[in-house]
Amino acid sequence: MKKVTMKRMYLFGISLSLVLSLFAQKPIEVKEITCKFSHGEYPGVSLVIPEAKYDDIAKEWTKRLEKGTKSALTIDKGEYSIFGAQIQEISENPVNVYSILHSQDSAVLLEVSIELKPKEFLSKAYSEQEYAHVHDYLFQFGKEEYTNVANGQLNEEENKLKALEKELSSLQNAKSKLEKDIVEENNNILNYEDQIELLRSDASNLNEQIGQERKTLLGLKDEEAQKVKEKQIKDLEKDKDKMLKDVENYQKKIVDSKSNINTAEMDIETNINEQQAKTGEIQVQKRVLEGATIKLNTIMSY
Repeated sequence: MKKVTMKRMYLFGISLSLVLSLFAQKPIEVKEITCKFSHGEYPGVSLVIPEAKYDDIAKEWTKRLEKGTKSALTIDKGEYSIFGAQIQEISENPVNVYSILHSQDSAVLLEVSIELKPKEFLSKAYSEQEYAHVHDYLFQFGKEEYTNVANGQLNEEENKLKALEKELSSLQNAKSKLEKDIVEENNNILNYEDQIELLRSDASNLNEQIGQERKTLLGLKDEEAQKVKEKQIKDLEKDKDKMLKDVENYQKKIVDSKSNINTAEMDIETNINEQQAKTGEIQVQKRVLEGATIKLNTIMSY
């Protein structure tokens, strides 16, 4: 048993290390680049959003670009363009935004070029102050999306913990029922034994009575009286046979109850082992949940 437990805990330790490594937060990267679009190359800024899904970022980025403007967003082969976008965090004046999304390994890359005026694209060299606004705007967008990712992971791990705790509760309830079944079967055995004792006592008394009636029969001379006595003896013998049959049935019930108790005791032993294993899983999951919580709080503090 100890070997099995040690092996289980060893496997839990490995699993915990692997899972916790998945909850190590990654940096949100924003840097100046040259964006390459199908219609040309322009100064721009790139944003790496860790662990994000392409479709989710595409949906949210579209909302951002269309917010506060009636301009139509065009999407072509992953390139998102909009003219006259109202992005107060970047500029008080409408700007043209060219962007492109790339799905990377465990991340989404967003590349953005901001056209302030015809052929004038925002860069650090053009205006450090306005570049800083773009940098901050994209960083906050990345932070919000990464926070959503981490929050989703946290909710998932919370649900896993609740499921494990529910399973443990079910095991505990099952054990309680098995223990009640054992008490009930033991009470049944005591009751059966009492019934057997009473039946055997009554059968013994009947046996003595039958013996007395047989002696009485031998002393009868009247044929009619003999017939009446013989019938009386047969009835007594039937009653005795029924009592002995009842004793046999109760003995079988005792065997069945003892078998049920034995099965229940083995089930309880199995249940206890399963509870120990489930408790170990819960402790691991609590650590995982702690890691997911730390990750979310860390991202929110960026």
